Amino acid sequence: MTHLVARTVAGAVMATGLALATGPASAEVDFKGKQVIMIIGNAAGGGTDAVGRLVGEYIARNLPGRPSLIVRNMPGAGGITALNFFATKAKADGTYITTGASTQTDPQHWKAKSSQYDPRKFRMVGGIVRGSTVLMLNRKAEARLLDRSKPPVVVGAIDGTRSGIIMSMWGGEYLGWNIKWVVGYGGTSELMLALQRGEIDLTSTANSFHIREMLEKGTHVALAQSGTLLDGKLVARAEHKTVPIFPEQIRPKLKSDVEKQAFNYWEGINATDKWLALPGGTPDDVVKAYEKAFLTAVKDPTFLQRGRASISEDISALNAADQDKLVNQLAATTPEALAFIDTVKKKQGLRAVAKKELPLKTVSVSLSDVKKGGRELHFTVEGKAQKVGISSSGTEIKVAGATVGRGKLKAGMNCAVSYSASGETAKAVHCK
Repeated sequence: MTHLVARTVAGAVMATGLALATGPASAEVDFKGKQVIMIIGNAAGGGTDAVGRLVGEYIARNLPGRPSLIVRNMPGAGGITALNFFATKAKADGTYITTGASTQTDPQHWKAKSSQYDPRKFRMVGGIVRGSTVLMLNRKAEARLLDRSKPPVVVGAIDGTRSGIIMSMWGGEYLGWNIKWVVGYGGTSELMLALQRGEIDLTSTANSFHIREMLEKGTHVALAQSGTLLDGKLVARAEHKTVPIFPEQIRPKLKSDVEKQAFNYWEGINATDKWLALPGGTPDDVVKAYEKAFLTAVKDPTFLQRGRASISEDISALNAADQDKLVNQLAATTPEALAFIDTVKKKQGLRAVAKKELPLKTVSVSLSDVKKGGRELHFTVEGKAQKVGISSSGTEIKVAGATVGRGKLKAGMNCAVSYSASGETAKAVHCK
């Protein structure tokens, strides 16, 4: 775990060392007596907020002059509200920085009518990723994976849309995997339990503890891993160097431009996690100072210790060039590529990516149940039971007029819920 972080961060530092040494000197940049404002488009308490606060703290420590850091949470519209402000109002002088998630670099998100930002125009500082995803396969099912005369391997998933498990979709389409999907699990813990009990045969995880436990018991094998971007190339997890890197298996199978664009989209979403950026137009010497401060921050032992405790057991850093590459890779996605993904998903009985938007409705209800730490709400409308998902980045959550995290939602609260249909993610939940 520790050596993965150290190796990845060290590689990022080495990769950018020459560029920092030969580029414009950042010694002239001085933030003494200044305040740096961190804009975060999520409510306090979520994953993006945790990354922004921690990385921002250590960046500020390592900038020349050691400026103070102020965090401003601006939740709304899945991060669009904050990034619209950042793109149009934030000063491009090094006193503003933002932290976003993969969702905000997805062109389906930032090309919405309400968006005023283009992530390609931001000056990327770097990124934080939480470990390569690994597909874990029950050893008893291994012989059935490529034999369609036998019962299919059962793939377990939350909803079949999350990037890690979608490796199975590509495997079914291009590697001849004999699979069947079972979706509806509540979370990673439920999936791991189902995998160990034999209810499902295959699922994905990035959790080192789960992977190590199953491999040591000999009950499961690591079928493939997504890889981590380092210096423009995908690399294996340090402790799983012999596990195939999945994109290397798929890319030779892709023939048309549409197929390649579709896979690029998946790979970009999967490789992107949390990212940090300065406003477009920020001077080069200021950007260099931030890049150096970021790379210094992410190799700090106390940062790594706190990051493993508050963010993930496995964290690693992307340098600015790699993060910028991912942003542009996603931006190149065409409607035809998204439609192709939809076609493959439908063939396997999964929900389409670019599904048609349903009109929103707002109802006043009393919450009958709150499950999964606020990720799922239950209530009744005109005698019919309703269930909606709650997203930390896509749902506006307010209690008594104050923006809060989903953990503050409780059964019995009277709320106005804006959603399209039962089973979908709510757009807003405002409770008294």
